[in-house]
Amino acid sequence: MPNRPLSADEKETLRDRLLRAVSDRCRRQILRTLSPGPLPVHDLALHLEDPTRVGYHLSVLRRAGIVRAIREDGRHVSYAYNSDSLKEIRRWFDEARIFGDDGDG
Repeated sequence: MPNRPLSADEKETLRDRLLRAVSDRCRRQILRTLSPGPLPVHDLALHLEDPTRVGYHLSVLRRAGIVRAIREDGRHVSYAYNSDSLKEIRRWFDEARIFGDDGDG
């Protein structure tokens, strides 16, 4: 990310990427699983309906900046949830007032 404020177009692109990344049920499950703390890929796969796709889903989330890889040694990688990554989406929901104070649309 640049060290300057994002233009309106850049913000829209970022929001699109983030929303696409969390639009998939499997990726949301990965985020719920990572919310307590980092986990190795193998452990993440145990929580998914289709564990063979964990690498693909992690790459989508990583490219969107929602998770980050942590190399623990030469062979093993864990992933951690980047909670700051979804702030732009939260800010957009707040600014757009998509949901009322009571949570209804």
